[in-house]
Formats: sequence, C-alpha cells, structure tokens
Amino acid sequence: MLVPSLNDPFVIQIAPYLQRAFQSIGVGFSIITKDPDDMRYDRLVGSFKKFYSGLILLGDAADESTIRALRATDYPFILLERNLKTQRLNTVSTDSSAGASLVINHIDKLGYKNILIIADHKSFSQYNPDIQDIVDTIAQKPEMNKPVIIEMDKHSNGDDINGFQFEKFLRPPYRADVMIIMTANLVYPVMKFLRGKNLRVPQDMAIISMEEGVGFDLMYSPVTCLRKPLANLSVKVVNMIWSEVRNSGKGKFKRQVSLTPELMIRSSCGTI
Repeated sequence: MLVPSLNDPFVIQIAPYLQRAFQSIGVGFSIITKDPDDMRYDRLVGSFKKFYSGLILLGDAADESTIRALRATDYPFILLERNLKTQRLNTVSTDSSAGASLVINHIDKLGYKNILIIADHKSFSQYNPDIQDIVDTIAQKPEMNKPVIIEMDKHSNGDDINGFQFEKFLRPPYRADVMIIMTANLVYPVMKFLRGKNLRVPQDMAIISMEEGVGFDLMYSPVTCLRKPLANLSVKVVNMIWSEVRNSGKGKFKRQVSLTPELMIRSSCGTI
C-alpha cells in the first residue's frame, strides 16, 4: 500500500485490519511511503512489479502520473479513500455524503444553528467535495444559517494554530454554536486554543470531527467524530485487489464501493 505519510491516523488505524485480511488469504502486505518531491519515485513505480503483485494507492498517493504508469503496464491496483471523477477505476472509500448527513442531522437535533467548518490547507484543497457535501446538507435545513468555512494556518513554532482566524466568529454577531473540524490532526490544536481562551467544550463551543483520531475517547472532553468502517473497508480492499491480481490487471469491470461511516457521539458536542 502506497501512503502519503505514516503520520496519518487512518493509516495507523486500518493497517492491522488489512494485515489480518491479507493473512487470511495467504498474501503478504507491506506499506511504503511516497515522497511527492522525490523525482526518483516515478522510476520506482515500474520496479514495484518485480516485488509486489498489486498496489493499493491511498489518498494523495494516487496522482495522475502514478496511475498512468500503472495502467500502461496493466499493473493491478485499486484506490483507497480516493475518487477520481475523470477516470473510472476500482475504488473503495467512505461515503462522505452519508457522513455529512449523519453529522448535520445530529447537529440539527441539538438545536445548533451557527456552524464553523475548520480545515487546514491540505484538507481545504483536497477534500473540497467533502466540505461541499456538508454545505449542501446544511442548505437543506432552513433553520440553520449558512456555515462559515475557515482555512487554518499553523504557527511556525510547532503544531499550534492561528486561532485568531476564527476567534471573531465565537462572539456576536455570528456567535458560532458548533465547530465541524475536517481532519483529526486539527482537533487537539483547536481545543488547546479554546482552553487558552477559557472557553469550555461543549458548554461554550461544541466540537465534532469528520475523522476519528487516536485517543479521541480519552480527551477532555471526549470528541464526537465519524468512525470509518475499518473492518469492512479492509475486506473490500483485499477482495478487490486480489481479484485484480488474478486477472493480471485486465479485469473487465471497474467497481466503486462506498461504505457508510458511524457517528460516535461523545461529550464534545453536548447532549440533546
């Protein structure tokens, strides 16, 4: 499996499930990080076929040049958590539209009306369709106001964020009720900033994450989040890539599988 980074919580979470799923059919499994700035990588793609029967491309690892190189040699591969509208490929992903509906419906039950959507630069550009799913779902709720979308910057001194970008929306006239945070890596910096401003979660500001992070259930307050169906994703991935391997990358049918995530309701979003 080619991954953009080993720091991605999703890689850490799904790797054991994939390992077990491949072991159950007697197939080895390895993880390789891809450096997009390494010009030698394009030459390595062709060499992978000598060592690996097939490839799983996770997220940004599925760039156009890599896909072209793999298709040119009929190399068996599938995409995980990556959908390309311009090409019909074998993909397994979490249904972002269903996830948006779960989150917004829960927020609606809680009675929140003013919503901040928080994204870092990468998630803002890469997952724009996911943000649009949230905006479209909110638009179907006449009692909710149009959300404010904030693209966060990080300070140069580590993982701290520039919270002043959204601080003005925490008081009137907008006075946000809830933050929807697009990526797990932003949750702790946001909560740290709120604590520094003596703002309580969820009493003063509710928080929901669109991704699950390591230790979210141990934080104070425990974070409500969307949990990807890791076991089901792994089974689908293994079955699909093994089918491609048996067909030598020339399978006639291309399948796009989307699985619905689960909303893990914890204290950070308040109670009904």
